[in-house]
Amino acid sequence: AALEVMAEWASRDGHLLVARVSHHQQLCADFFVYVIYAPATESARPPFFAALHGLLNFDCPPQRRSICLGDFNHNYHTLTTHSTDMTQWLHWARGYWHDPHHTSAFRNALPTYRHISTIDFIMLTPDLADAVSQPDNRHVVRCDHAVISASLSIGIPATGPGIW
Repeated sequence: AALEVMAEWASRDGHLLVARVSHHQQLCADFFVYVIYAPATESARPPFFAALHGLLNFDCPPQRRSICLGDFNHNYHTLTTHSTDMTQWLHWARGYWHDPHHTSAFRNALPTYRHISTIDFIMLTPDLADAVSQPDNRHVVRCDHAVISASLSIGIPATGPGIW
């Protein structure tokens, strides 16, 4: 499976990267990956998300077939804020994305940072929600962040002449 990852654009500060992923033999439609690394300090986050709003337009849904992942440095499921910039981000993240690690009240997101907070996420647009399985969260020895993962089946089923 030859996937090609092409950078579409990145922010100057390196906190946002957008890439297009395609299959060399077109066995699946292209999809996009957004990687976000939000500032660790609370006071720096509202201006960061205001700038991100200018790049991603939180008023509109993301492109279909998209994955958003990264270290948001807050739990967007539980965060409450009075900051307009953060409110727009939370509306966009909660309203337009699916989190396979947080699918119900019975499956709360596990801590991903120092066993105390959930700040790392993988989110998918709703059109990919049925293609995801096996969300996982694993502690890494001598690391302050856990590894989070999920399997994504996005290719064309292997059927047709000559394929058994």
